[in-house]
Amino acid sequence: MNVEVSQIPTIASEFITTVVMPKAPTGLLKFGIGFVSPYIRDAVAVRVEQSLPTLKMLGIVDEGKVDLDRASAAAYAALEEAGGKVELSGYMVDKADIDALLEIAKKHAVE
Repeated sequence: MNVEVSQIPTIASEFITTVVMPKAPTGLLKFGIGFVSPYIRDAVAVRVEQSLPTLKMLGIVDEGKVDLDRASAAAYAALEEAGGKVELSGYMVDKADIDALLEIAKKHAVE
């Protein structure tokens, strides 16, 4: 299953507002996420553009599409290697987050 690279900012924005923000452990963190959420799409678009050569080299991106199977396998493996949870600015990322992100991405999938 694949998703167009151009959809990554939309997927990331939806993930942040529907998954991360509700699970944020403090009101201050929820406020911070809410405050920056309008800017997330643009920031992610810049990061994706910067990362494209690496993603292509790794075989995650080909012909402008992200291979969701490869990307999710890499994410699960990295999380496992990190001990199953990773703190990111006060938010604990776990397998459920990767699962949720994958489900959001699947809604934007193309063949």
